[in-house]
Amino acid sequence: MSPLKVRKDSILADLWAVKAKLNAQAGYDVKRLLENAAKTARLLRANGFRLPV
Repeated sequence: MSPLKVRKDSILADLWAVKAKLNAQAGYDVKRLLENAAKTARLLRANGFRLPV
């Protein structure tokens, strides 16, 4: 599918909105974005969250 002919997809739209919010929170800095993601992952693991395998 051509990027110019992207159909409306609510799940995809939600993912792009989350991505935009996370990028803004990190000041559009990739290194800070990755640091924030690692910090969140550590907090989740510390609280017993595990992804199903």
